[in-house]
Amino acid sequence: MLLEFLRGIIFTGFPWMGFAETQVNGPFAPVAPILGGLACTFLMVWISWEIFRLKNTRVFSGICIALAITLSQLANVFTFTHPTSEPLTVRLIQGNFEQSLKFNPQAMQEQFAFYTNAITKQAADLIITPETAYPWPQSNLPAGLLHSIQQFSTATSSTVLLGLIGEVAQTTGVQYSNRALGFSPDRPQYQYDKSHLVPFGEFVPPGFRWFVDAFHVPLSDFARGKLDQAPFSIARPQQEIVNAAITICYEDVFGGELAARLRNSTQPVNLLINMTNLAWFGKSQAPEQQLRLSQLRSLETGLPALRATNTGITAVLGSKGEILAQLPQFTQDTLSAK
Repeated sequence: MLLEFLRGIIFTGFPWMGFAETQVNGPFAPVAPILGGLACTFLMVWISWEIFRLKNTRVFSGICIALAITLSQLANVFTFTHPTSEPLTVRLIQGNFEQSLKFNPQAMQEQFAFYTNAITKQAADLIITPETAYPWPQSNLPAGLLHSIQQFSTATSSTVLLGLIGEVAQTTGVQYSNRALGFSPDRPQYQYDKSHLVPFGEFVPPGFRWFVDAFHVPLSDFARGKLDQAPFSIARPQQEIVNAAITICYEDVFGGELAARLRNSTQPVNLLINMTNLAWFGKSQAPEQQLRLSQLRSLETGLPALRATNTGITAVLGSKGEILAQLPQFTQDTLSAK
């Protein structure tokens, strides 16, 4: 259990494929909303130890096993969250652009056209694209592109969340960021900049610049967003405002950071949104693994979640981590749900 905790924080952390993920549909799932995923891990290790000791301590170990499972199931009676408004109509866009083409100048025009058309094709309470759907710095995008999305948002009362490359002014110049840009009918543009960056992908860890320079890799550090960024508000006529906590890429892997954001938020959060691009991993198990991690985050927080991905798995999750709807991997499609 200590090792599970430490691998989530050492060298910026990478708690991927933890023991707790196996309990999304397991007997210890009811414990996650109360004590978190690490408590599920503790129970799994403890029960495994007691099963190992059954030969020598049959009665005591049997009581421990029965008690742990019974108490876990009794936790089902506790409900910490409840619906606060009418359901949202959502559209999650899955572009399915190969990573080899993602930053190709010619292919970019196709991506701009596809996502702009997909966004403005039909109104919805909330429309979400994947991470870096527009893989280009915000100020250098084709003229009128963002304005057309804002016009659509205003005309249809749709809220749109778009992934692109942001720009942050620093004393040394402009620094890029991995950004989610929000469009609302009657509010200023919202922006969320990714805070938990990928080592060697979005920043160079301290002490390793020599390594990058030795291989002549053109890698610069992305700007790091603050951990306490405000949630994204989705307003609808005569409806209660829905506030969403956004994560980009693998940020939803870090349950402790997400929990801290929810605790410290000045506005009550009632929805989780993850925007990601897993085209990097090709036809591997990574998309299914991250989907399971997203399910665990919903289970822990008691909040529904929306996942908009480039190549999959785009999905709608319930407040207990259950999959309500999803798109097949490696298809270009839009998931409409409510």
